[in-house]
Amino acid sequence: KQSTEASWIKIKQEEGIGTVERNDKFPEGVGRQILKDLIPNKSDPTLWHGMIYIKKLDEYKKVEISLYEPDRMAITGKVGFISRTVEWVRVDKTP
Repeated sequence: KQSTEASWIKIKQEEGIGTVERNDKFPEGVGRQILKDLIPNKSDPTLWHGMIYIKKLDEYKKVEISLYEPDRMAITGKVGFISRTVEWVRVDKTP
């Protein structure tokens, strides 16, 4: 679940994808594959790299995913000179 918004994604590590499970602000995005090509860093198991879908650009951009606590992660992406980090918390079940 995104820590500041009513948005949930389900990440399937073995498939390297993340899909929108629920989004109260943009319900039309449910089912969309928002993360793809997720690959763990070989030297740091808490760091992953992949691609995230940016709706405004209608394309995927590179991201870094940091699993800085067992139940928290940060997704950081850059577009041009602008960088943004969004924090997510683990939940057992999408409400």
